[in-house]
Amino acid sequence: MSVNTWHPAGHNDWCSVNLTPDRFALQVNSPATEELDFHSACDYNAQTLYKDWGNRPLYLGLSGGVDSELIADVFVRNQIPFVPFILKIQNINDLESWYAEHWCWRNQMKPVIYHMTMQEFEQDCLPLLAKISNTHQTGIIIPLWMANHVASQDGYLITGVGELNWDLHQQTFYSNTVDYVLNLFDAGKHPSGFFSYTPEFVLSYIKQFDIALNEQYNKVKFYQVPARPKFNWTSELCSFSTKTRIVISAFIKKFANSQRHEFGDQQTTIKLLKGTS
Repeated sequence: MSVNTWHPAGHNDWCSVNLTPDRFALQVNSPATEELDFHSACDYNAQTLYKDWGNRPLYLGLSGGVDSELIADVFVRNQIPFVPFILKIQNINDLESWYAEHWCWRNQMKPVIYHMTMQEFEQDCLPLLAKISNTHQTGIIIPLWMANHVASQDGYLITGVGELNWDLHQQTFYSNTVDYVLNLFDAGKHPSGFFSYTPEFVLSYIKQFDIALNEQYNKVKFYQVPARPKFNWTSELCSFSTKTRIVISAFIKKFANSQRHEFGDQQTTIKLLKGTS
């Protein structure tokens, strides 16, 4: 199958994504139908996702980062049943996963915790690199593995990806491959990332941004979740495994790195999502 293929994404296929050898692309098929405040947009997004995918158990990949914690808070607020799924690879991501376990303890929810050895990672995750040519975002093999595992449990995986990223220096919003990993490489089997599920939510998310601040400061501000360190999966895994470092280095040398999709400044992006550009 050609890599130059558009894949639908989000509720009612409101957008489509494509990955070519030199660029990641995104197109808006249906703009937002209403403008919501962020709190209401979160609720609308969660309720819509549950209506579309609630026929099977929903597993939320709870990494310990701020994005997945926001989703967990929203699901609890909307009384949406879900299973917190925490992946721990030896002791590599203990710092980040601590926040996920603490959230579960604080909310009196029992998570499913999968303890993966480095050997399992090399055996079960590294082969997934074969699916993700034309991108250097090698950390996305982890949600691909999680999607396969959750599917084996007859569930759907929800991920805290899909947000439009903010480049403070260039003053532009952009998206890249990692935000649409399940659409591009596991199409139709799981929901799109929570942060790209409806155009109404994406529009609200963009309108929240204080363009004088970087992305992480913005998130902590309007997610209303505690701040924490940012975890880099690829660099940490490579430092723990010689085989992983060699395989990933060879992969990066072999394949071109697809460039990100640029939306433009805040007002341009808002007009695009409203269908007025």
